[in-house]
Amino acid sequence: MTYERRVPAHPALIGAMVLMALGGCGILYAAARDQPDETVAHWMVVAMAIVMPLVIAAFHVRVRLSDGTLTVALWPLWRRRIPVDRITSVETVPVSAFADFSGVGLRFNTSGELGVLMRSGTGVRITADDGRVCTVVVHDAEELARRVDDARHGA
Repeated sequence: MTYERRVPAHPALIGAMVLMALGGCGILYAAARDQPDETVAHWMVVAMAIVMPLVIAAFHVRVRLSDGTLTVALWPLWRRRIPVDRITSVETVPVSAFADFSGVGLRFNTSGELGVLMRSGTGVRITADDGRVCTVVVHDAEELARRVDDARHGA
């Protein structure tokens, strides 16, 4: 039983990050024009106002089920592997990124549940035998839940 999906950031979020980077270019130009001898400050502006929004826009969620392991990742920074025999429950749930997890990315809610999400939508809540709960939002949550459940039961 295999499953693999990549969930990019919402296009509006990517657009906002690109606009921020372009704004950073404008700030860099203005700073370089007004004070050409401030090289270190210019590079700090480049890093913070141009590079970071573009890096953030490249983040995405990856979900993979293969060889008895469910891997959930916020690429390129974080990854968790959960053996399917350690999963005690799988359910689909409606998720509002900002209401439930206060944003997108790798987030914890007030009850300690981990959310790995780049958008709102239907998510899969996975509970492991150690009590950890992870919710991931994918385009076909019902399919992921079915495949994880099948893998758990040896189908």
